Formats: sequence, C-alpha cells, structure tokens
Amino acid sequence: MHTITNDLGRISFHDSSIEKTSRSVNELALHFDWAKIQNYGKDCDLIDIVVGECYLVLFGVTSEVFLKHQDTLGSSQVVGPPQVHVSIDIETAFSLIGHNEFRTTTSGQVLSLSGMYEGVDGIYWLEQQICFQTGCFHWNNHVTLSDWRQGAIPQ
Repeated sequence: MHTITNDLGRISFHDSSIEKTSRSVNELALHFDWAKIQNYGKDCDLIDIVVGECYLVLFGVTSEVFLKHQDTLGSSQVVGPPQVHVSIDIETAFSLIGHNEFRTTTSGQVLSLSGMYEGVDGIYWLEQQICFQTGCFHWNNHVTLSDWRQGAIPQ
C-alpha cells in the first residue's frame, strides 16, 4: 500500500466519484474510484500518476458545511444544505466531482469538493467544505499519467 501524508494539494479527484464514506469520532474516510497525483516520487524523479481505488482519511474533523452556488462559477453562495428537510448523502451528492481543493488556514486545513447536484430545487453547483487537522491518502495500484493517456488502467 502507498501513502501520502503531506502536500495533499497534489491530489485531484476531478471526474472521480465517492464510492463510500465511514466516520468515527472526529475522523472521516472518503473512498474514491480513482484519483490523480502530481509530483509523486522522490527528489528529482517526480512523475504524475493515476491511482485506482483509493481512500482519504481526514483526522481532527471540526466541521462540514455544504454551500449551494446559484451558478457553476459560484458567484452567489447560500450556506447550508440545499434541502433542509433532507440530509445529503455525500456518497450520492456528486455523481462526478467537478473540482477539489485543499487549503491551509490558521486553524487547520480545508478540503473542498464540488460538482453538479440535482435536488428538489433543480440542478446547481454544490460544494462541501470539510475542516480538518491532518490527513493521509492511501492506494494500492497506479500507472503513470502518460501510460494512462495511452490506455493503461491501474488494476
């Protein structure tokens, strides 16, 4: 098993989906069908890779919030779930993740996952922000990005 514990911002979940989640006290595990990692390796032998099934464990989770954007550019935000009476199942919230970002703040780190969401109010851009202290990313198999572009699939 391969693991990354630092510089999580190199990980892209664009066009991947969340397969399952698991929670315990202040801990959240997100399982994805695939991901891309930039600058993987040691010293000057850095390459971009595509990984197969993988999971991200976030430790010290302090908050999770959903932001409903009125358009895909996010010019207008309303804090809170898009359907107050129905809790959002994060595993089905985004059929595909459109964008993700890791940020560092004065109180820890923030993971933002976003994509199109279809709810009672129609289709709109939904963003989930998860505040956490540390995290680690795990996977078993990968191929180089150039091999993936040639059709290789991480098994």
